[in-house]
Formats: sequence, structure tokens, C-alpha cells
Amino acid sequence: MIWKQYDYVSAPAGVGLSAMQARWTGHWEGRKGWDPDHTKEALWPTIADVVAKPGLLLEAGCGTGKWIHYFNKLGHRSVGVDYAPSALQVASASDPSLNTVRCDCRAMPFPDNTFDYLFANGTIEHDEAGPDAALRDFLRVLKPGGWLMSSVPCLNIERRVMYPWLVLRDWLKRRPLIRRLAGKKDAFEFYQYVFSPDQYEAALARNGFRVCSLRPYGTQRDVPLLPLLRPLLSGRNPFFCCHMVMGIARKP
Repeated sequence: MIWKQYDYVSAPAGVGLSAMQARWTGHWEGRKGWDPDHTKEALWPTIADVVAKPGLLLEAGCGTGKWIHYFNKLGHRSVGVDYAPSALQVASASDPSLNTVRCDCRAMPFPDNTFDYLFANGTIEHDEAGPDAALRDFLRVLKPGGWLMSSVPCLNIERRVMYPWLVLRDWLKRRPLIRRLAGKKDAFEFYQYVFSPDQYEAALARNGFRVCSLRPYGTQRDVPLLPLLRPLLSGRNPFFCCHMVMGIARKP
């Protein structure tokens, strides 16, 4: 099961930018720096064992560069790519030593079999055509035996229970009349796909990866009422209320 999620878009597309590129350019404008302690990040326990040995690492969708900064501190040689110029400007201002490239994650300017690791934190879900184009290029630039660490939003048990309401809510918000009545002027357009664990595993596998594990992390905040059951049920199923799922996979 996959949920196609929509959200309000206020940033108009700029010259040479798609609507999604313009959204992320606006998203990163005005940001400054990052917390120097990477161990505070919710996803860190899901990748700590994978990146223990330093190597050549690529982050696809690096944003403001905090993770390539963290990986460099851990001894990796890191490269970050993103298509939002505002994000890369923040990265350069925060740490001028960062190696970043502005490009599309679906067609990266690197030779085949280059990187030991590829990290993509909440990246591939934002392509309305689906994650396959990005995953194919991820596989291409990784060395044989290289590691993929790629996370997406998780269609967990709480979201599955509320799925009919979530879809209906998005459908209503997409009606121009309803948005006008609610006083909303911004468009309500595609934002991301939210994957059930089995669908995400299938996406990784069909694009050539050998899936090692799926690791949940974070806690969602977009579902009403059901959080009352979390103390009882979350310990029984790790995918009960996790916000994200990290896919750990290797290139054969």
C-alpha cells in the first residue's frame, strides 16, 4: 500500500525549476547551520553500524549539508548532491569545506561503480513518477557490494487504520471551492509518497538491490486519536507509529 500525499504549495516555479524544485528552494531559504551532535538525530541508530568503516560516501538530497558534515567527521570522504540552490548555499556558508554538487538525483554526474555508501534521507518519495528512476541511479553509482541507506515516510499501522480518512481529507483539500471557503490561496499539490514497509522493500528489490533490513525510526504526529494506544501497542510492532523507515540494502 502506498499513500499519495498532498500539501499546500506557496512558492511559484522559478526559471528553469519544476514546481517541486521551487518548493524545496523556498523550503531551505533562510536556514542556518545545524546541531553539531549527529547522535541526537533520530535516524542515527538505524545507520551507525553500516557506516562504521570509513569510505567514499554520497548523500543524495543533502539539503543544508549537515549529514555530509557528520560523515566527514567520522572519517568518510563525502559528497552531497541536491537540486535546491538555496540548500547548497546554506551548506557552503556553514562549512566551506563541504563537497557539494547541484544536480538531479535521478541523473547524477558520477561514473558507474564509484561510491562505497549512498545515503538518502527522505529523498526518493518526492518524485511523483515514483522512486524507480532515483533508485536505478543509486544502484549505478554504487560499487558492487556498496551500501544503500535510504529512508522514506512509513505507511505504518496507525496511518493504515486512518487511510480512508487521510485520502478523503486530501481529496477535499484539492477542491478549489473548498480551499476558497477555507480561505486558502495556495495550491494543494503532490508532496510525497508514503510507503508501507512491504511496498518499500519491493521498490528496492525491483531496482536491483539486495534488501538487508528495514529499520523504523521517529514518531508521526499527523494521525488523531490513535496515539492514545501507543503505550499498549507500539512495543508489539515496531511499525505501529514510526514516522520513517530506513531501508538498508546492498548492490550485488
